[in-house]
Amino acid sequence: MRSLYLILPLLMVSSAAMDAQESTGTSTVTFGVGGGWIASHPYGTGGGPAFNGTYEFRFSKYFAVEAGVDTTLTTTYYSNVQQYFSILPGTTLTTVTTTSQYFYRGGARSTDAILGPRLLLPVAHGRGELFAGFGGAYDWNGHSDAPVAAGAWAMQGSMGARIAVDKQRRFWLGSTGRVISEFGSGAQTRLSWTADLGFRFGH
Repeated sequence: MRSLYLILPLLMVSSAAMDAQESTGTSTVTFGVGGGWIASHPYGTGGGPAFNGTYEFRFSKYFAVEAGVDTTLTTTYYSNVQQYFSILPGTTLTTVTTTSQYFYRGGARSTDAILGPRLLLPVAHGRGELFAGFGGAYDWNGHSDAPVAAGAWAMQGSMGARIAVDKQRRFWLGSTGRVISEFGSGAQTRLSWTADLGFRFGH
């Protein structure tokens, strides 16, 4: 009988923990739309619309890992080299006489794969969350004639907040700010801020 008194509270605590985890979920898929800005770039690259999609796996109440894609549509300066040729009188040799280079403004895109841990702080009895994350990023796109790095590694950090909009806490509305800073000479530092819609699932 004494052992029953010891086991019963343990069963109640385990059941409560399972219920809490089921109502919260362990996986969250989030899509965000907003704006992006170039904080530092030597060629005068400008910002534009920003889009992201992330997947978050929650290991505990306060810790998760995030992976996803962050894209900012930018405007940048492209270089164009023009060479002028002339034929010397009395010969068939073609000789370069003048080379000119000019820059023009055009569209570009900076797309980063992001990965890193995220710290979570539940508020309002679990109906809201504050979060902050950090980690690495890899920019895989770019243009050979534009100062938008392709294949560049970077560090990234984010922070934001979200709130559940349904009783089951499956759908979440929030906002995320992120900074991505590339390594190397002529690297970009990009800022973005998005409005987010998330869906949470799992046990």
